[in-house]
Amino acid sequence: MKKILYFSILGMVIFGCGKKFPLPEESNQGMPSEKEYVEIQNTEWDNLTFSHLKDVLLGEDGYVYVLSSDTLYKFSTTGEYGNIFSVLDGAVSVTQDVEENIYIATNKGMVVKYSWSAEPQDTFDFSFLCNDSTLLDSFLTSIDAAGENHLVLSSAPLNLVVRFYQDTIDTIATYGTGIEYTRRPMGVYARTYPQIVLYASSQNNWVEGLSLIPPHFSMIHLGGDSYNGGTDDTLFLNPVDVYMDDSSCVYVLDKGNRAMKKFDFEGSLVTVLSLPDDPVAITVSHDGKTLYIAFDDRIRKYKLPEIPGEGGEQ
Repeated sequence: MKKILYFSILGMVIFGCGKKFPLPEESNQGMPSEKEYVEIQNTEWDNLTFSHLKDVLLGEDGYVYVLSSDTLYKFSTTGEYGNIFSVLDGAVSVTQDVEENIYIATNKGMVVKYSWSAEPQDTFDFSFLCNDSTLLDSFLTSIDAAGENHLVLSSAPLNLVVRFYQDTIDTIATYGTGIEYTRRPMGVYARTYPQIVLYASSQNNWVEGLSLIPPHFSMIHLGGDSYNGGTDDTLFLNPVDVYMDDSSCVYVLDKGNRAMKKFDFEGSLVTVLSLPDDPVAITVSHDGKTLYIAFDDRIRKYKLPEIPGEGGEQ
């Protein structure tokens, strides 16, 4: 009896029992790489339509700030509404220092400092940097804070990147020759470590990283050596914004190619994210796992996938 039961079980193991079904075909693409960002659906802002967005910021306080020309929206990182603030008309860029003060730059050369509760604290007038009144309508293009009242600003029509510190102005980059040569800078990002200022020189089709403290020497250069740019992954066509995470990876919004391109600090390409429309601005979490990208009328969130057993990229 035991022998009959044994051979019955053995037959079931070898030949199976019942009708066989073919296994489903494996996906040709498989799971996304941990270097490839995927879009994450949020809650409220998926259904919101904005008007002419200018900037997006993942603040030091953990909130996401979305800026239009006259309104600052405040969201949680999962997309729930926080507050809406009216700001000066003509706003172009927003940043926040480590003390959680908010700075908003306008195209007329004014920078207004707000507390975390959106109470105006101070006003900085940079219009004196422009010596041609015909350029005032598009004076400032972006701003970033390296610390409290320690600001870096760019001006597209003047082809100028400056550092404001202790009530003095230090020219970082301008139209000319050498590493300080820039044409239509559209984005600046400053870090006190590794003491760098990054900016997207949109008409040069490159991104330059110069030392924050003078003398301003080159720390990183992206986009090749030709002003013509290109469609290759390591080249740009009209880059409009740049960011850096805590691992010193650099994120470039390539408007002409509708892509986000991520590089390590050695200049090697890490990944390329194709975008559905012309991007406006980007902000990145400290660990580089989450991106928030602004388009003209909406915000999209992207995240590195967590592969079980391998952990996420830092």
